[in-house]
Amino acid sequence: MTRPLPFIPCAAGSLCGDRNEQQDRTLTLSLRDRSGLLLAVADGMGGLPCGGWAAETVLEALARSVLAQRNAAHHPAATLQKAIADAQETLLCLNREAGIWSGTTIAAVLITHRWIAMAHVGDSRIYAFRGPHLLYRSQDHSEVGEMVRMGLLSRVEATAHPRRNILRHCLGLDRPVEPRVALWPRALVGRLLLASDGVWTAWDRGSLDPGYPPPGGLQETLRLAVADAGPGADNASLVEADLAPGRPRRAMARPRPGTREAPFWLRPLDRLIGLYRRLFAEPTGWQPSRD
Repeated sequence: MTRPLPFIPCAAGSLCGDRNEQQDRTLTLSLRDRSGLLLAVADGMGGLPCGGWAAETVLEALARSVLAQRNAAHHPAATLQKAIADAQETLLCLNREAGIWSGTTIAAVLITHRWIAMAHVGDSRIYAFRGPHLLYRSQDHSEVGEMVRMGLLSRVEATAHPRRNILRHCLGLDRPVEPRVALWPRALVGRLLLASDGVWTAWDRGSLDPGYPPPGGLQETLRLAVADAGPGADNASLVEADLAPGRPRRAMARPRPGTREAPFWLRPLDRLIGLYRRLFAEPTGWQPSRD
């Protein structure tokens, strides 16, 4: 018998920014038997027709696929991988029927009693924290993301690079999609964030710190991210889940840049985190711009 998942507070929100259309979509969905929680963000590609429709179509197909799989709670990584493949096939079929080409990114998380499966395609990101300390950050399927991993750009430089919107992978292309899937023990993770680039760009610039959310919570994070982008601000979307709501939290002052150090009880995880990062080296391939 599948063990029910404890209550996990979560929230989702979006702001249109300085764009004429909101092309981001978010999803929070509890499985029918309370055995899992599905979270997702999709960012429709603005340089193509029907970006918002593509994002909505993909999230609906993702939810249907996860709900239809009987062993979702026992095999969360395989479930998420199949669901993204199903969403890709759904979008491709509808594109062909309509005679259009639309695309979207996706970042999705499936939380079960023991495990957290995280998968993404494109440059919508997933962050996993324990307290303010970053355990995992997904790697962007983008040209500048590859340059950052090669050491050719810093994360701050990448936010202003002229080719920052060129994706290597997305949903909607007529080719197989192989999302990178990370699997973490649920007991290790205290907080999850799923963000479109309209939010994480402010994090990479250092204007905001995802490990130290503002007092106003999710909506204040969105407002500050849009304000930081200035004129022409992109759509901004964020999903947040608190996996340790019962644990007491002490007020923490945000440290000066370069001074943060993991506490002694987290240092044994360094090797495990390094192993995950080595395992999740991203494949290459070219995709058109999202803008």
